[in-house]
Amino acid sequence: MPYRSEWSNPLPSTGSHHIPILLHFDVPFFRPPPPKPNWALSNLPLLDDTFKTPRVPPSPPLPTPRSLGVWFDTNFNIISAMLALHTPHKPVTHRSKLWWSTTFSELRNSYNSTLRASKRHRHSSSLLLSARAARSSYFKWITKAKRDHWYDFLAKATLNPFGRLRNSP
Repeated sequence: MPYRSEWSNPLPSTGSHHIPILLHFDVPFFRPPPPKPNWALSNLPLLDDTFKTPRVPPSPPLPTPRSLGVWFDTNFNIISAMLALHTPHKPVTHRSKLWWSTTFSELRNSYNSTLRASKRHRHSSSLLLSARAARSSYFKWITKAKRDHWYDFLAKATLNPFGRLRNSP
């Protein structure tokens, strides 16, 4: 029990051999997911001017796989740095979900609006069926996204030297 910090018996004895024991656990805080760029807030006019002036040198004249890989990695890092400079990051909290996307926000809004409409007009069977279909679609998408994210995590996972699972980038 690596997270148990202390234990105590705060109650007086009752004469029974059954006594409550109070355990205290220190659960470590989990790291929030890494920040992702918010492409919707990118400064595109500034990026457009930046990309008009080519800064990428031409590829090697007779490339070998190694020289082409070095050329590509160098230029990819330059372009990535320019994009990162003009693109803000999404706020990240401990409640952020790596598998969440704007599609889920749209599906949730659709589900909530059809649910409210079906509650306003309780006797309309078409609105009730529409709310059920929206709910089903919303939760199926979430289940699929979680499953795909889990499989992606497992595909990238390796064992560390101590035999524990870790996720490699």
